[in-house]
Amino acid sequence: MKSLAELAAVRESMQSKVAIRHGGAATDSKVKKHVLVCGGTGCTSSKSVEIMAAMRAEIEKVGLSDEIKVVGTGCFGLCALGPI
Repeated sequence: MKSLAELAAVRESMQSKVAIRHGGAATDSKVKKHVLVCGGTGCTSSKSVEIMAAMRAEIEKVGLSDEIKVVGTGCFGLCALGPI
């Protein structure tokens, strides 16, 4: 980036992706709950990706995929307890 305008453009393009961090419902207004799952190195090696997939499948199976979203995050810093 070489200008403030470029930085502003990046910020705007990423706004919907980070909305959950600020209490927003990302881009889907029907979403009532977000399940945050660590995607850091330790948790990933402890199969957090597979856990997220299983959670998404179960949520879909019970018909709640419009209301509950499973969201992969960065490290929570609790690696010894992972996956979180």
